[in-house]
Amino acid sequence: MSEKVFGFRNTRQQWSLPIGLGAMAVVAVSMVVSAVRGTEPAGFVAMFVVVLTWNGVWFLWLMAHTVDVVGDRVVWRAVLRRRELAVADLDGNGNLIPGFGWLRLRSGGRLWVLTDGNGWPQFLAALNEVHPDRPFTPAWGERFAQRQFAGRRSGFYEG
Repeated sequence: MSEKVFGFRNTRQQWSLPIGLGAMAVVAVSMVVSAVRGTEPAGFVAMFVVVLTWNGVWFLWLMAHTVDVVGDRVVWRAVLRRRELAVADLDGNGNLIPGFGWLRLRSGGRLWVLTDGNGWPQFLAALNEVHPDRPFTPAWGERFAQRQFAGRRSGFYEG
């Protein structure tokens, strides 16, 4: 492996996710108060709180907004979590819908990444250079996102 340094950063998500989830938490608290008073349906409030909690866990701890490759190491960051693994542990990529991609791990898991913007295909191309025995190609969602988000600034960088 070379000592190449590059990565993908979705910096907008780093600050907008906590603000958005915080605002929704305020709404959830007011809904719980209304449900206790009997003015909101308790089932709807419970569903809202469960969905908000689910999204909070995913977007704050499990979904990466930054993936850095330094030599043979991959460092990924979610809003409240940072992890590191070897480039050799990566086995491919894919996506759920445009903006929500993953890097498949050899262990069978996935590293979910907020791939919003048009820098993700450039990141995959750079990953192919340092890890040529595994194919990393833009999935349908990344190709679609390139056309849709063409005016956005790229999240790919080389250092």
